[in-house]
Amino acid sequence: MQMRETTKLQTLSLYQDPGFGEVAFARNDLENEKKLYGKDIWIDGLSANRANVEPFMQYLIDQLLMESAFMIEDLFHEIELTTLE
Repeated sequence: MQMRETTKLQTLSLYQDPGFGEVAFARNDLENEKKLYGKDIWIDGLSANRANVEPFMQYLIDQLLMESAFMIEDLFHEIELTTLE
């Protein structure tokens, strides 16, 4: 998990350079994203994403792609069961 956080921070540091990337106004978009969504739009861990995972599983059942719901905790590795801050 530490490697993922380190990589995320390295990537974000590249956006400090307004000339980074070929996307026009990438830095402005990053700043707007932070204003809209807060610190991190891609939060790790099941506890932070449960509100999205549960309806998704219900959609699979509604579309007959699954017979019944699984215990969500059984679908993820134990390290993903908590949210990293």
